[in-house]
Amino acid sequence: VMDGEHARYEEHAGAAAPQLPLYRTRDEGTRLYEFLVRGGYIANDTDRECWLYAMGCSADQPSDVKPILWLHTKEQLRWMIKALYAGMLDDGTLRLADLNHRARHLFVDKSGKYIDIPKPRKEESTEMDKLTEFFEVRSRN
Repeated sequence: VMDGEHARYEEHAGAAAPQLPLYRTRDEGTRLYEFLVRGGYIANDTDRECWLYAMGCSADQPSDVKPILWLHTKEQLRWMIKALYAGMLDDGTLRLADLNHRARHLFVDKSGKYIDIPKPRKEESTEMDKLTEFFEVRSRN
């Protein structure tokens, strides 16, 4: 791995860890990470580099990739992932079923079980409103 003008050797055990498709920038991923931590959607001790890798905002796999602890509803998780990849879903470069399949290997609930992404259902909550507002503001910029 090139680090400035110097080469640095990194070794990763085994195959690549699960990851959503590379799509967003590190800055976009970092803004979403900070929003989700502040809002209590993900645990505040979530490793930022693991988050950026898992969410397709960085191709650099951390040496110790851990699942992301999701603290709110599964519907909010489903909605967030779909909103994050809306462009790829809209233009047909990614299918929703493939996105959901990949995501189910990235997130765990409070009991440590991997979360299956649910079918859509209506949810009216303050947390969902905040998620919607976050993505609406980003899409206008």
